[in-house]
Amino acid sequence: MANDFHDKTDRIQSKSITPREKAFLKQIKDAIESNLSDENFGVNELAEEVAISRFQIHRKLRSLTGKNISQFIRETRLEKAMEYLKDDIGTVSEIAYKVGFNSPSYFNTCFRQYFETTPGEVKLLEDVDESGVDPIIQQTTEEVDLRKKSKLTNILVVSTIGIILLVALVSFLFVNRSIQNNSPSPEAEKSIAVLYFDNLSNDEENQYFADGIVESIINNLSTIKDLRVSSRTSCELFRDTVLSIDEIGRALEVAYILEGSVQKYDNQVRITANIVDVEKDQNIWSGQFTEPLDGVFDIMNKVALEVTTALNVNLNPEEEKHLTLNPTTAFPAYDLYLQGRKFYENYLVRFDDENLDRAQKLYKEALSIDSTFSMAYVGLGEILKCRNRFGASFSPHMFENADSMRDYARKALIFDSRLAEAYALMGDSYRFKNSPDSAIFCFEKALSLKNNFVEAYISLANLYYAHKGDIEEAFKNIKSAEYYEKNGLNTKEIVYHMANVYLSIEDYSKAEDLYKYNQKITPGMGIMDGPLCWMKIVQGKFDSANAIIESGLFIEGKTAGYYGWKTLLYCMSQKYDSAIVFRKMLNASNEENIIDTAIRGDANLGYAYIKTGRKEIGRRILKDYLKVNVDLIDKIDYQSSANGAIAETYAALGEYQKAMKKLLELERQNPYSSYFSLLPHFHVYEGMYEYPDFKALIKRTKEKKAEARRRIHELEKEYEDGKLPKVVS
Repeated sequence: MANDFHDKTDRIQSKSITPREKAFLKQIKDAIESNLSDENFGVNELAEEVAISRFQIHRKLRSLTGKNISQFIRETRLEKAMEYLKDDIGTVSEIAYKVGFNSPSYFNTCFRQYFETTPGEVKLLEDVDESGVDPIIQQTTEEVDLRKKSKLTNILVVSTIGIILLVALVSFLFVNRSIQNNSPSPEAEKSIAVLYFDNLSNDEENQYFADGIVESIINNLSTIKDLRVSSRTSCELFRDTVLSIDEIGRALEVAYILEGSVQKYDNQVRITANIVDVEKDQNIWSGQFTEPLDGVFDIMNKVALEVTTALNVNLNPEEEKHLTLNPTTAFPAYDLYLQGRKFYENYLVRFDDENLDRAQKLYKEALSIDSTFSMAYVGLGEILKCRNRFGASFSPHMFENADSMRDYARKALIFDSRLAEAYALMGDSYRFKNSPDSAIFCFEKALSLKNNFVEAYISLANLYYAHKGDIEEAFKNIKSAEYYEKNGLNTKEIVYHMANVYLSIEDYSKAEDLYKYNQKITPGMGIMDGPLCWMKIVQGKFDSANAIIESGLFIEGKTAGYYGWKTLLYCMSQKYDSAIVFRKMLNASNEENIIDTAIRGDANLGYAYIKTGRKEIGRRILKDYLKVNVDLIDKIDYQSSANGAIAETYAALGEYQKAMKKLLELERQNPYSSYFSLLPHFHVYEGMYEYPDFKALIKRTKEKKAEARRRIHELEKEYEDGKLPKVVS
C-alpha cells in the first residue's frame, strides 16, 4: 500500500525537454535541497543562490512544470519529506523541521494536500510493510464480509435483535420529517442516547447479556457519520436511575432516548424497546422481538428489510452493510465474550488481578469456539494493556507487551477490517513502542469508524501534547471527547487532561479550578493532590505545595507518593538533609509502582548529597540514574520526561553543555511542557541561571506559552459562539 502513494516527483508537463532544460531543473532543485532546513529560503534566496533573476526562474519553471517558484520550492520540500518518511529517519515533527517547515501542523496540511495522505500513514505503512501487517491494513471491508459470510452457519441472535432495534431506530431518525409537526432542529434530531436495558430474566446474573445488547447497539449507531450517539460511559451513569426521561435527555443533551428490557429464558430471548422524543415526552416507536438463542438462519437481513420497508427509510449501502454484520458466527462464543467483558469492567473499578484473569480465560474460551471473533482478540490485547499498568511513563512494563498487543490487533483486523477498537489497540501498541506518528494514524482511523470513541480522543490529545508539542490539536481532541462524554465515567479523565493543557500554557487559575473540580467528582481518591502539588512547585510556591501534601490523601498511611513528594519539595526548597531523610523513607516503603516525581527524586537526591558535602555518593547516584534514563529513553511513552530527567542529571553533575542539549531536545518535542515553567527556580540548574542559552530558552518557551494561551482562549470563544462543534459547558 505504501507504494500506492502518488509519485509526484519530477511532475513536468508532458512535452519533452532538452538536456539544457533538464540541467536547469536540476540546478534549481539542488539549490533548494542544499538549503532544505532553512525555513526562510524562498524566492529571493533561490535567485541569489543560482545567480539567475527571479523573472527568468519564474518564466522557465512555469513553462517546464506549470508551477510558480514558491510552489516548486514547497513541493520539493514535500518530496524530500516523503523520502525521509519512507527511510524512517525521524518523527514527523523532526522531518518537518528538517525540510524547512517551522510548524508541524502546517506541514501535515501541505503534505495531505499534495500526496492525498498523511505523514503518519506513510510512517505506519512503512512500519507495517516490514512487520508483515500491511495485508491486514489494506484488506477491504468487502473481502472480510465475503469471508465471514462464507463461514456463516449460525446467526447470533443478540446481534440480530440489536440490529433490528438499530435499523428501527435509524429508520425513525432519518425518515421523512414532514410527518411530524413542530419537529426539533436538524442538529437536535441527530442525537440519541441508548440507556441500559432492564434485565427481566429470572437470573440476575444475566445482566451482562442485557448490557451486551445495549453496547452492540451503541457501537453500531456510532458508525453513522451524521448521528451523535452518547457514549456508553455517559449512559452508564443513568443505570437504575430515578430521573425522568426528560431529565436524562437534557443531562445528556440528546433529542431521543432508546430504552427497553431483555428477558432470557430457556433457549429464547425477548427484547422490548421503545424510542422517546425527549422534547415532546412521548413514544414515537416501539417493538417486541422473541427468537431462539441460536439456530436462527437469515433472520437478521429479513427483519431489517421488513423494518426499513415499513418505516420507508433508505440507508446508504455502506451503513446498511455494516448494520447487518455479525461480530461472530457462534452465539456461545459471544456469550462467553460478554461474560469476560463484565469481569474486565469489574477490574477497571477494582484493579484486582482476579477479575482480569477471569476475563482473559473467558476470551480465550470464546476464541476456542470461533477463532475469527475479532472482539475477543481485542479483549485479550486490552488485558495486556492493563498488565502494562496503564503505561506509566517510566514503567518498563508498558514495553513488554506492546508487540503482543499489536499481534492481537492484527488478528482482529484480519477478520474485521472496520473494527475501531482494533485500530485503537494497535495505536496503544505503537504509543508504548514510542512510535507516535503511527499511533496517531491508528487512533484517527478508529475515530473515522466510530465517531463517539471518547478514549481515542483522549489518547490523541495525549499524543499531540506530549509527543508532537501541538497544544491546539490536544485541546481540540479533549473538546471532542467532552462533546460525546456528557458527564460520564470518563469525565474525570477529560477534566484532568484539560487541566494539564491550562497548566502547560501557564493559565494557573483555570488549571487549579479544574484540578479541584476533579477532586470534587472523585471523592476519596488522592489522584488530584499530585497535579495540584506539582502546579504549586512549578510556580515556586513551595509552602502551598507542602500544605497540599500534608492535608491530602498522600499523608494517609504515609504512601510512596507522600515520601516522593516530600523528597522533591525539600530538594526544591534546598533543605537537602531533610530531602535525604525522606528519600530513604521512600526506599524503605518498598512500593513497586513509584510515581514519576518520586523517581525524579533520584536526580535531586544525588544533588542533595553533593550539596551536603558527600560528593562521591552524590555523583555515583547521579551517574546510575543517568544510565537508567539513557537506557530507558527509547522504551517509554513520554520521551520528554526522560529528556528532562537526563538534562537535570547532567546539570547536577555540572555538565552544562550536555544539559542544554537535552533541554533543547525537549523544547523541540514539546515547548509547552510545564517543565520549562519550573526551570527558573529548579535548584539543580542554579549553575546555569546566568548561562545565555539557558536564559534564552526560558524566555523563548515563555513567549510560546503566552501565544498558545492567547490561541486557546480564542478557541474557547469559538466553541462558545458555536463556530466550532458544541461541547459541554
